[in-house]
Amino acid sequence: MKGIARGMGVTFRYNFKPAVTVQYPEERPVIEERFRGHHHLISENCIACNLCAKACPVDAIEISFVKDEEKKKVLTKYELDIGVCIWCGLCVDACPKDALIMSQDFELYACERGEMKRNLLAEEIHA
Repeated sequence: MKGIARGMGVTFRYNFKPAVTVQYPEERPVIEERFRGHHHLISENCIACNLCAKACPVDAIEISFVKDEEKKKVLTKYELDIGVCIWCGLCVDACPKDALIMSQDFELYACERGEMKRNLLAEEIHA
């Protein structure tokens, strides 16, 4: 009987507290500074070393490159499958040139499975 009374007391107390619901999308939620959102690529920093793809535990990153006349690697494809990505941030940590960052974008959607493969080279931001 004590347990039921204690539970009802907690329920009764919470009935008089204000709601903490955010009316999304009219109100934007507060995003913490260390939030790991969508990946962004800064291709001029990328040396196509493939360390980010090797660090990914679920193989969500696919990279292609060619060598130019100076035998320097030039990135031709950087594809991230957000359908299998676990947002761990290991790829960002592995990048020696800070070419890959995780932004505060959290509104990721796809209507079909094929749209989950994002071409980060095409969605690139410029530093």
